[in-house]
Amino acid sequence: HLKFSYPLLLISEMNYRLFLNSENPEVKMLAILADFANTDSYSIVKEVVEEIREHTKGDLAQSRYFKQLRIFVQLRSSIQPQFEKVMQAVSQFFREEKDFLFQRGAEKERVIAEAKIREERIKAEAKMREEHIKAEAKMREEKCAIARAMKADGLPIAKISKFTGLTSDEIEGL
Repeated sequence: HLKFSYPLLLISEMNYRLFLNSENPEVKMLAILADFANTDSYSIVKEVVEEIREHTKGDLAQSRYFKQLRIFVQLRSSIQPQFEKVMQAVSQFFREEKDFLFQRGAEKERVIAEAKIREERIKAEAKMREEHIKAEAKMREEKCAIARAMKADGLPIAKISKFTGLTSDEIEGL
């Protein structure tokens, strides 16, 4: 049996320049996780993004690398604000509307808005039904008051029914 042993190296302890010196964009992205060596994080993030842009051919590949870079930035949350500023600065290369996270958020907002609209419509319809029922009850009460007055004046039930729309049984019950 052969046994091999390798020391583990922590990316966070390695100088970010080591990764930026690579020609490979995937390796350049690792600079985000490396040691910034007292250098301003905004300028490092900006340099990483620019290096990836310069060494990437095509919008599709660039978009893919930026999505991967966003995941790396989430692993190092302390630089997230700097990353967002840099991405805004290079926004002509990174279309927010095409970003899958943006699209997912927009879809969630659309679903929430549609649910609120449905809820408001249901409330409005219930209120309209309630008002309709109240209006019908008021109209019936007015008809009954008129029918009582006509009945008290001695008008025939058939005539009262004709003018109020109440049945003869309803009029007799008044």
